Parts: sequence; C-alpha cells; structure tokens
Amino acid sequence: MTLKQYLAEPAKTTWTARVLEITQGETTIVRLDRTIFHAQGGGQKADRGRIGSAVVIHVTHNADNVDHHVESAAGLAVGAEVDLEVDEAWRRLNAAYHTAGHLLASVVENMYPGLRAVSGHQWPGEGRVEFMGEVPVEKVSVDDINTRLASDLAANLPVVIVGDPFKDRAIKIGNYEPIPCGGTHVSRLGEVATTIVRAIKAKSGRIRISFDASPNHGS
Repeated sequence: MTLKQYLAEPAKTTWTARVLEITQGETTIVRLDRTIFHAQGGGQKADRGRIGSAVVIHVTHNADNVDHHVESAAGLAVGAEVDLEVDEAWRRLNAAYHTAGHLLASVVENMYPGLRAVSGHQWPGEGRVEFMGEVPVEKVSVDDINTRLASDLAANLPVVIVGDPFKDRAIKIGNYEPIPCGGTHVSRLGEVATTIVRAIKAKSGRIRISFDASPNHGS
C-alpha cells in the first residue's frame, strides 16, 4: 500500500520514501511506501519528476498502490531510501488547471442554478467541464462567466482541503460549496494567472464549457 501524501500536502514537491518493489514489463514500475507524485485520474494528468536518479514519466493508480513508471530503475534497489522530486513547473500548471476547472463548475452552478457540473477534464490545453440541467445553452454567457472568473481570481480566494484527506477529501474555494476531489490544487486563486472560457456548446444532452488556464509564475 502506498501512502498518497499529495492528498494531504499538495504543495509538497520534495520528500523521501522507501522502495517496496521494482517490476519490469512494458514499462519499468517502481512502488514506494509513500509518495508525493499525483497519479493520473480525476481529470488530471500525472506528475513527472525523479525518484533518486530515475526519471518518472508517468504515474498510475493500482488498487491501493501507486505505480511510478520510470525510464530506468538503474541505481534503485528494493528497501532503499530514496529522494523524491516532483517537476514543480508541471505540478503548478496542472494544479492551476484543476483548480480552474473546479472554480468554473462552482461559478456556473452559482450563476445558473438549473445547471449541475457532472464531469471535468483538466488536462492542459484540453480543459472542459460538462453540465446537465434545464438551462438552454443559448442562455449561458461566455462574457458573464469570464467576468465572474476574473473577479474571483482578483479576490485571491482561498482554496482549502476539507474532510479527511485520505477518506472523504473535498476542495472548497472561498464560499462556494465543497467539491469531492483527489487532485492537486493551488492554495489561493492568486496562484492562477488566468482562467478563460473559450467556448460553450451543447453536446449529447449536456452543456460543455471549454476553458484555458495558466499558473501565476510569480506566486
């Protein structure tokens, strides 16, 4: 079992861990007793970085474990204590996108009470949130949503973890309702430079809102 410490400390990008297992297959996989690497899922890309000298190229869930896919396990050994280092720039980008997706969902639900967010995809360059409800797509305004998003970013609202981070974790932005989530996020909206809706369209009985986001590199 891997302790997913990123759930409790999403800002942590360096740590240490013990190697539990190394397997060779289509990719080389390293399992640790604990990790700060976000495993891909929940609409968010996996972290990248290093385990000791091994380059982490992908991270996935495997039951109660986290599989760290590496270019090579040379220099690693089962039982060894190793340094973990997450790619900070990649983490900031994905955390900004994930937080932006939650903010967009909250803003739209607040502005259009007949809509409810049902899915999100927060990959960089592919951001979108889908809604279901009785509000027709032509009543949903890109400009009005972007104005509210810009206002919330400027207000630098707090982004906090509520509940037990390992059991019933949710993310709460300002006074918006908490959203259950297992991804990484910024600690305040001031760490997100931009969140901009690019398009709104009806698709398969849902309203899809596509967006772009960027981290504030000065934060």
